[in-house]
Amino acid sequence: MVSQWSIAAEKLGTRAFCRFTQPAIALDEINADEFSRAVHTLVDELKPTELLFDFGAVTFISSITLGVLLSVRKKLLATGATLTLYDLRPEVFEIFQITHLASIFHVPPPGASDIRKIAYMKWEAAGKPAGDGLDFWLQAEQEARQAN
Repeated sequence: MVSQWSIAAEKLGTRAFCRFTQPAIALDEINADEFSRAVHTLVDELKPTELLFDFGAVTFISSITLGVLLSVRKKLLATGATLTLYDLRPEVFEIFQITHLASIFHVPPPGASDIRKIAYMKWEAAGKPAGDGLDFWLQAEQEARQAN
């Protein structure tokens, strides 16, 4: 079966940033095995201390795929690494809340992506300096608070 989606990954320092290249994807039982292989391969190849995965394109997530994410999290925790899923659509975030997995995964609520986007733009404008970007994140949080 030919994949209808792909994952783009970039490693910055010890962090790995991943996202789907398509604007919308349903992570269901049909593509759960392929998703599992792809993410486990990324973890094996990149060996991140933190895997940040942009889930903005995900329109649906099945229980099988939640199991895949739990196995990826377990693999990362075994090496001291973490998994963060961000930019979730409200309907996908709700699945994490209903299943109580939002407390197991680091899953910022919808809207937190605005802070991420502002921080990223500041980081890019600064010439993409090395480091963890905490200063850019804190500046973006402050701007978001002032805007509200």
